Amino acid sequence: MNTKHDLCPRQLSMYERKKLEQAIPVGLRLPSGGRGAVTVSLQADFDEAAEDVKKLKTRPDDEELEELYGLYKQSVIGDIDIGYPGMLELQGKTEWEAWNLQKESSKEDATSAYISKAKELIEKYRIYNPAYEKTFPSKPS
Repeated sequence: MNTKHDLCPRQLSMYERKKLEQAIPVGLRLPSGGRGAVTVSLQADFDEAAEDVKKLKTRPDDEELEELYGLYKQSVIGDIDIGYPGMLELQGKTEWEAWNLQKESSKEDATSAYISKAKELIEKYRIYNPAYEKTFPSKPS
């Protein structure tokens, strides 16, 4: 006898699933199980890396920025969902191609790769810290 209160697994309706998801605190929710589920700590690391990359002392070269852009878009949006830009939109083409290179990776994989790339760039170019620069100004060469 399969009633609503049995413990046997059954398919939940959309309404029941939504009510169940709302009842669980965000920090305790399990990934959706679908492609692209990102854990809370991974998302926090991603957000921190995205902020730190904006503070680099020196602008990374174009190839590094393109890779970072593609990973960022794949992490935030997922597979590319826009058409190829027009012939005269050079920056749009570059961005589209960088994002398109990441199209088969999951959001979680792209997020991890973005964090790794951001850490690599931070080590290479360092973060600009105004307080440190005032205390220890760089010597002119």
